[in-house]
Amino acid sequence: MYYFTVVPHDYLKGDQVIARTYQYSVSSACYNVCMHRDPSIILSHKTWPMAIGYQKKSTSFSQFFIYVCAIVGGVFVCMGILHRILQWLSKRMKKLIQYLLEKKVLE
Repeated sequence: MYYFTVVPHDYLKGDQVIARTYQYSVSSACYNVCMHRDPSIILSHKTWPMAIGYQKKSTSFSQFFIYVCAIVGGVFVCMGILHRILQWLSKRMKKLIQYLLEKKVLE
């Protein structure tokens, strides 16, 4: 059995629909049928109950600047967390090595 699905797409400018297009997908499923049946193709068509709308919005320079600052700030925070973890691990490794040297396990 073959399935054919149609999804409408609307491109909007403000509140007006500029273009209406359709996207489709095709899939198939194989079922065991009786050997005595004649070969056949069964098509099932269904439309998507909702439409997908695309709307182009422009951002001002101040919004762009705020987005860039948020990204840079997030990178600094993540790098700070990573630095703190690596610093903690290095201290633990130094303590472990010192302990093992004192016990004369490592020489």
